Amino acid sequence: MKEDVDIILSIPIFEGMVDTIAWHADAKGCFSVKLAYMLATRKRDHLRNADTSSSTTQQGENVWKSICGLRVTNKIKMFLWRLTHNSHPVKANIARHVIKLDTICPMCWRLDEDGGHLFFQMQKC
Repeated sequence: MKEDVDIILSIPIFEGMVDTIAWHADAKGCFSVKLAYMLATRKRDHLRNADTSSSTTQQGENVWKSICGLRVTNKIKMFLWRLTHNSHPVKANIARHVIKLDTICPMCWRLDEDGGHLFFQMQKC
């Protein structure tokens, strides 16, 4: 993209400097998938105007610890984790990430089919 080319070309280059690979998100300059994922989720939350403070991260960790501590099968734990992160493949999520489609619930034909509607409001339809 032209915007990217302009940004890259505007980086100052100093003669005689040694070029090194460094991952600036880590104090030691080392890349890790865990840190890259954390940065990506922070950026996503920031773009969504969500609170990205450490208290939010701590709450997420507490939710996961609560789910992990349940005496249910791993399949149920994964279902609950996806429910708390709004990542089930409901129509609203598919439309947001993949393709444009009609998101109206096929049961009530009134509301969008999202996680809240499907799992918590269906009995009200």
